[in-house]
Amino acid sequence: MVKIRCALLPVWLVIGLTMAPVALAEPMEVKYYSKGNSPGLWPYQEALLVLALEKTRKDFGDYKITYFEESISSARAKKETERGRLIDVHYSTAWTGLFVNADNIIQLEYPIFKGLLGLRSVIVRERGSGKLQKNLPFDEFRQLSAGQGAGWVDINILENSGIRVVKSGIFNNLVPMLFAGRYDYLPLSILETKAVVDGAKIRGMPIVQSTDAMLFYPLPIAVCISKSNPELAKRLSQGFERALADGSLESVFAEHFGFVEPWLKKNAPTTYVIQNPLLDEPSNQRLTGAFHRQYGSWLKMVK
Repeated sequence: MVKIRCALLPVWLVIGLTMAPVALAEPMEVKYYSKGNSPGLWPYQEALLVLALEKTRKDFGDYKITYFEESISSARAKKETERGRLIDVHYSTAWTGLFVNADNIIQLEYPIFKGLLGLRSVIVRERGSGKLQKNLPFDEFRQLSAGQGAGWVDINILENSGIRVVKSGIFNNLVPMLFAGRYDYLPLSILETKAVVDGAKIRGMPIVQSTDAMLFYPLPIAVCISKSNPELAKRLSQGFERALADGSLESVFAEHFGFVEPWLKKNAPTTYVIQNPLLDEPSNQRLTGAFHRQYGSWLKMVK
């Protein structure tokens, strides 16, 4: 299903004294994949896109966003972005997968998640979380099984550290599988955890965010744009630059995720630091170091 929402400027110009109406240029269409990543991130990702477009309205004119809302696989979402027919814009942590080619996209990398996308909360059943405890040695922690969505880059990261992963092709199946004991915990970014936990309780499946343990691995994310739409890439790049410079991006982040820092300070969970094998060693060290400098004083980080 595709939705179109439009925000249009007036369509007439006044020319001389004749007041003759002249149609403005068509608004820039932005075909956006609104189901990328998990539901806890969707509102923020959309807000960022709108922010960047609004910041550049004066330079590039009006726009309309066409929302591609069909639930599709990660690989197909990337392929459709490369084609640029159904999707122009897609948030992605790694442009990998079957039949995809990063040469067909333009990637914009900005610190839009403040390094917290790779800080993974450990979500467990409300009853049955006894296997976890603070200061559990990592060799014991990695004996527990994790659930993940099929095709997520996190699978490679977790398995590279010796963690067994149980996969589901559909995100909405992960919580029922956890609740049924198919695996021990669901690691999701701390940014998206609250929405998932709250939603599960409404569905009658009480799960909780562990205050004892977390995982961290460097996980940069990019705004990926079809190479067939370089004007949109230029517009979004300018928009993100302006939003970072004037503090409006920080304000949007705080509006959506202001609960994160107080939670970290209050609970100070043991945080197991692992590498992202999709990044080179210097990138792992740089991104982990930046995270430690910003958040390390609130966590007990264990490599």
